[in-house]
Amino acid sequence: MHHIAEYRIGPLVAVCAACAVLLAAGCSAPGTPPDASRPRLSALEVTGGGALVPSFSADVRHYSLRCADGTTLRVAARAEDAAHRLRLLHNERTATGTVADSVTVNDDHDVVVEVGDGNAAVRYTVHCIPTGFPDIVIERRTDGVSDGLLLMTPGVRRADPPKSFLAIVDNNGVARWVRTPNLSARNFRRHPDGRYSFSERRPDGTEPTVILNARLEPVATATLAGGLLPEHTGGHDFLVTEDGNYLLMAYYPNARDFSGFECDGEPCSVPAGTETDSVIQEVTPDGDVVFEWNSWDHVKIEDCTIHRFPNDYAHLNSLHELDGDIVASLRGCAQVVRIDRPSGRLVWQMGGTEPPRDATTRLLPLVGDPAGEFCGQHHVTATASGSLLMFDNGTHCLGTRKSETPFTRIVEYDLSSGTEARFVRDYRLPPEDGVAASGGGVVALDSGNWLITWGSNGPQIAVSEVDTDGNEVLRISMWKDGERYGTGRVYRVSETALALQPNLPE
Repeated sequence: MHHIAEYRIGPLVAVCAACAVLLAAGCSAPGTPPDASRPRLSALEVTGGGALVPSFSADVRHYSLRCADGTTLRVAARAEDAAHRLRLLHNERTATGTVADSVTVNDDHDVVVEVGDGNAAVRYTVHCIPTGFPDIVIERRTDGVSDGLLLMTPGVRRADPPKSFLAIVDNNGVARWVRTPNLSARNFRRHPDGRYSFSERRPDGTEPTVILNARLEPVATATLAGGLLPEHTGGHDFLVTEDGNYLLMAYYPNARDFSGFECDGEPCSVPAGTETDSVIQEVTPDGDVVFEWNSWDHVKIEDCTIHRFPNDYAHLNSLHELDGDIVASLRGCAQVVRIDRPSGRLVWQMGGTEPPRDATTRLLPLVGDPAGEFCGQHHVTATASGSLLMFDNGTHCLGTRKSETPFTRIVEYDLSSGTEARFVRDYRLPPEDGVAASGGGVVALDSGNWLITWGSNGPQIAVSEVDTDGNEVLRISMWKDGERYGTGRVYRVSETALALQPNLPE
């Protein structure tokens, strides 16, 4: 099995300037059905590896197939029109009506068959994936699902040895691009400047963020700076700012005095240096520190006794930029805070108890929320309308929910008043699917739909997309040898922004 640094990552096709260019390359414009008048295959068989996913259909252009390195595949294709020309891109073999050949592939190769009539050509691509990659099961998909490809990191949490991949997956469950990290990966995403990143856990104990260019080639790593040791870089979140700086997070060890607090009914006695602060750091690509924030200096410790207190009392797990400030999710305190740059003070606080630690911090009460509070939340982001979207795990509650049956939901709050967090809507994980006790995330799509990952442990479901009426329009689960796989985060990117060039066998 190759690791990501050893993969041969082919260049990306430049973003097409017009739909006509896409169609000429064998792609359909997003959201439009395939054009049956264009050249098509009537059969495509690939033997020697695993089974094609999905089964062949003339209207489906992409398939995945498990291939070990050095696998010899037998490829046979037939055009619907016997007069149409077929071409195998890896060796430029052409034939009329039908074509067949053998090709030796590795687990990151693509096999492409092109069918054309002299005026237009359509490509059918079979994407090889590692034999250990999980099955992507589409349990539900309706017409309301959004276009685009999914960026995810399928894996098994705390597996030994780790089981983890980077993957780009389409709505048919086809893994169009898969790479294997050194140990494990999370938070594979695209940034506004066109670059990509993921957090990679490495054998030396570090977890740097690997930065990829627009062609998905690793070009840099980002770690803590200014005297903070890089092995404490946290992988929950990473942002590239408008200035091109890196916004990083960490769980950083410090000797803190918790003797005034109770641990299991007794005064806390914690070995010095085992406590971890939640730290946010903004650094330049050259490693200069622009901003640094430490939870110990700002949070109300009394609110942070519900999670891993005292060792990991705040447990920062997401970052979001908002009008130059930073919105941070503190799972260990069941709080979301807005941090002023550059002073570091808390502008406002959602969740927690009154009064806030700093008298200048506004406590935003939750208004109209039928649940009354959010608990142990993950991945807080802003929507295009300016509201706040949150993955509410429903565990580690501060208020009345701690005595209720736990449930997990996605919840949106309107913060436009500046004085309150007004409930807009929520979507609750169906009771039969259980509770996502940890992990999880949500992003708002351009359509208004919510794209949800249910974390790496808990529910059998891995990914959902839910429309504005609360209907689940996409449901994905991931399995391998009876073992459930999850993904820490999931994002969508348009096919025009990410048009992968085939990685052809030599």
